Amino acid sequence: MTKQTIKRYRDALKANLFIKTQIDQVCRMKREEERNHDSDRFELITLIKHQLKKGIDITPEQTKLGIEWLNKYAFRLNGKPRKQKDNPFTDDHRAIISNFSHFVWCGLKDINHTGNYGHYRPMYKVVSKDGSYFIYVPNVPFNGAPISYCSGVTKPGIPPKKKALKTFVKRQLIDALDKKLGDYIENGIDEDNDCSVGSYSLYTHYMGVGAKLIINGTRHHNLANIKSSSTALRDTEAFNDAKREFEIIKQAESSGVTPYGYGAHAIKTSHGWVAVIFMEHCGITVEEADLCEYEVESVMEELKETLEESTGIYHQDVHERNVVYLDGTYKLIDFSPSWINAA
Repeated sequence: MTKQTIKRYRDALKANLFIKTQIDQVCRMKREEERNHDSDRFELITLIKHQLKKGIDITPEQTKLGIEWLNKYAFRLNGKPRKQKDNPFTDDHRAIISNFSHFVWCGLKDINHTGNYGHYRPMYKVVSKDGSYFIYVPNVPFNGAPISYCSGVTKPGIPPKKKALKTFVKRQLIDALDKKLGDYIENGIDEDNDCSVGSYSLYTHYMGVGAKLIINGTRHHNLANIKSSSTALRDTEAFNDAKREFEIIKQAESSGVTPYGYGAHAIKTSHGWVAVIFMEHCGITVEEADLCEYEVESVMEELKETLEESTGIYHQDVHERNVVYLDGTYKLIDFSPSWINAA
């Protein structure tokens, strides 16, 4: 790689603007770096990948061609949505395309599932005027489709509407927690049984509502926060932590990237009184979901920044088990007070 080539890419990084030929060359460069272990390519690719985490702008010409292509693929000539078998766009995707603001080059995706070396294509974030976005990889044949990858839609900054917790849903959740609590008392924490081993809590969900029972102690047979009366429970660390965590959840709601909180209560089970937080259930963790590694990293950073900028809350424990995914929407979870800096 010549000094002139290296300088050209460094200048593009400084300007935070790449033309299409440079983006395509970076994809090829990444493959060559893997094959030949070239130190100059490795250094340059490392710099580019670092900047991709923040996002790199593309030219107006690319933007014009890109949105025209998306509109053609998302909508028919009469304006109605295309819904053929290989079209990954939902109504949420089409809403972003209709309300388009800009593209961001945000990553490289390896579409080679057979060879020893990667075959990389650019990933683009499609951002709407309200801040919602999705990520896709265009123009790569994949089972006949012109899009090889399309993420779900993220909608930052949209606070949820006020909701009520239905009595029969609450009853189902309490019954499920009662059983989990019995298992815990007998066997201790099971890391695969919907629990958090950091704060030692039990979790279950039903009809879109989640319930988190706070244990706060060792993973084996900690009964200190299971009390014989609600009055006794209210003096425990677990109940105070549940109240504080619920307060943080409510404070964070305006960010649009956290669950809706229903309440923190002293709940009577067959084993005694316990502290439970009721909240919106927002899906499976991204650790469990079959998602692109770069998308996960990008989403985690985006959620963390949105939360901090919009509410002043700093979540110190953002990882793949604390980000959840449902129907194309990502949310941050686990607002245990020990991990949160909040006003």
